[in-house]
Amino acid sequence: MTWTVPVEAFWQAHLQAPAFYSEWITATLSAAAPDVPEQATAWDLYGGAGVFAAALTEALPGAQVACVDVASSATTAGRDALEGRPVSFIAGDVAASFGKLDTLTGTEPRNPFAVVLDPPRTGAGRKILTEVTTRAPEHILHIGCDPATAARDAADLCAAGYRPESVVVADAFGLTHHVEVLVHYVRDVAPGDR
Repeated sequence: MTWTVPVEAFWQAHLQAPAFYSEWITATLSAAAPDVPEQATAWDLYGGAGVFAAALTEALPGAQVACVDVASSATTAGRDALEGRPVSFIAGDVAASFGKLDTLTGTEPRNPFAVVLDPPRTGAGRKILTEVTTRAPEHILHIGCDPATAARDAADLCAAGYRPESVVVADAFGLTHHVEVLVHYVRDVAPGDR
């Protein structure tokens, strides 16, 4: 699969990062969720050109995937690259897109089975994480490019009834002190049991 992305659009900083993160998403979900529910949905939030949306289609065969990012040329590149796959693109702010995500596959809201979050360095933040966790996905895969904000997001996810199942640290910013933190969270308690 090939993406043609304009120079001003976001792409991962490290040349091998898109493949490494996509393989992590695919392997993690394939192992953790061998039986995908019928009519499953998955979300790729802060999805840019949809690289992780593509990984979700590999990991969750038959799932309808939604990719959300600010309206940009990256969204157009993603639509072009993933034409023919069950991926819908929502161009806009993630915080303002939850209503569209809820009814993406029809008029009745459908909670996602899995959510990939690849927020900016500031992290996803409590408002976004509350929107995600109230929909009770079984799996949340968080890709944090700042360990401090990833830790803040981790505290919010744990408080909402999720627990980290696995953690991978990737040196994606060579010759700097920055690392990416990839965490697979699973729902530990039912939403009504918190």
